Amino acid sequence: MVKSAEGFRMERLENLAASLGEDPASLASLSLDRADYIALANLLWDRFRYSDAERVLVRACETHRDFAEARRLYDRIRADRATLFQLDAKPCSERRIHLDTLSRGPIKKPGLVDLQIRGWVRRTEEEACLVVQEAGRPSRVVPLKLNRPDVVAHFRKQGCEDQQTACGFVFKADITRGLTIALRTGGHDEPLLELAAVKLQQVLVGKDDWLFLCEDTNKSEDLFTGRNPVTRQDATGWAEFVQEAAKAVDGAGAKFCMMISPSKEDVFPELHPSAPASVSLLETVKSAMVLAGTQADGPPGAGVVCPVARLRTTRANYIKTDTHWSDRGAWVCVQDILERFGLDLPEGFSPKFRNVEVVGDLGSKMHPPHSSVKKDWVRQGQSVSVVFDNKLNASGHIQIYENGASLRPERILLFGGSSSEAVAKVMADIFARVVRINSPAIMPVMDVVRAERPDIVICQTSARFLKLPAKVVESASGSALAKLTEDQMPDDWDLPSPSPAGPLDGTARRIGGRLGRALRGVRHYDR
Repeated sequence: MVKSAEGFRMERLENLAASLGEDPASLASLSLDRADYIALANLLWDRFRYSDAERVLVRACETHRDFAEARRLYDRIRADRATLFQLDAKPCSERRIHLDTLSRGPIKKPGLVDLQIRGWVRRTEEEACLVVQEAGRPSRVVPLKLNRPDVVAHFRKQGCEDQQTACGFVFKADITRGLTIALRTGGHDEPLLELAAVKLQQVLVGKDDWLFLCEDTNKSEDLFTGRNPVTRQDATGWAEFVQEAAKAVDGAGAKFCMMISPSKEDVFPELHPSAPASVSLLETVKSAMVLAGTQADGPPGAGVVCPVARLRTTRANYIKTDTHWSDRGAWVCVQDILERFGLDLPEGFSPKFRNVEVVGDLGSKMHPPHSSVKKDWVRQGQSVSVVFDNKLNASGHIQIYENGASLRPERILLFGGSSSEAVAKVMADIFARVVRINSPAIMPVMDVVRAERPDIVICQTSARFLKLPAKVVESASGSALAKLTEDQMPDDWDLPSPSPAGPLDGTARRIGGRLGRALRGVRHYDR
């Protein structure tokens, strides 16, 4: 049978998908037309190869200018990867079956493909096993071989002496389209349970159709409304982090700055469908950080940047269908940093932005997808180059920009999460060198600070992460960088051999007592 042109095309794309799995570096030389980039990304997405699909689309946007379709697909894939599901179990029998898996919180979509399911069943028969049926796949037998004396004790308290000890099970399954569990005894299969993954909504529609995050792992809506209230630990944890990080960075000869990216509901609470809490997590933690940064024995130059009032001047600082600020919002934050450190720009400097239509990580969760306009930074001249990018789509992503005609001579080292990406993009037009590391929970990594020798170290976090303080570490082995291969790290970083990972100690850990006493004057938190 003669293959059609479309058949040859799909075979070629299949081979490309296979080669990307075997040699990820081959993506750098990939050059396709627009339709093939989209088809290849969709092929990888269908196979739950999210990172590969995203990397293909990044390459597509590098190859083809103003590739709007690739940007929209990238947003949809990123959102699909982050989609949360709750497990729903429907009993099919009076026989008792218990799944420990149901006690865990929401599960991201990639986790449904190979989910570990553990539990026990009411079993009195000598010979018995489970039969698991995943949608679209042949059924398979799972043995009941895990001893559960706790289950036996439970039934004995109820007067049942016939429970078999070997009643526990554990197996992995793809529950993307659901599965059923049956008990096989004496050649008869008794259906016990239907298990399904129910997609959580994760989006709230506010005033003027602005979209807001909900049902996420950080419980953003509860943080905003106060259902998850502010505590003393929230304030002291981040305040101690600021003092510890500032002291460590000062010891390395650099200046330190803490940056908080407010959620758009913190900046525009009137757009959110719910009323805000009377006590703000963001304002409480920021106040504690500011107090920590002005302690008499602290290093000079430590500061906190969180320009809520400036961001509130226009809605264009955020994206209607996304959780992040726009490049314009990032520029507002960069202005605050420049002022904090007394860094002037040439007279007449005026940033330029263009309107770009985006779906966004919230708009892609809607059916049909919603889009909006994003204020996108327009690069000033041709002097900025990306000299290193390991192209990871997770913690450990490293980008290095160099500017041959920079407006400022300083070198910037920026640790943070996804919101720091727009900040680095803006800073690259201003400073001589900007290094961005995606590591929002572990920062700064002092080995990297010493290797990079920056003038300013910035640690960025987002308001919805303020329930969990970041940690300072000495060695890269205690951070997201530990998982990177040699070619995923810059050649000019001569990092020391790995040492035991862990937070700094000594003087940095002894500051807590003085800080704790000072923070008793901050009354923003609930006891």
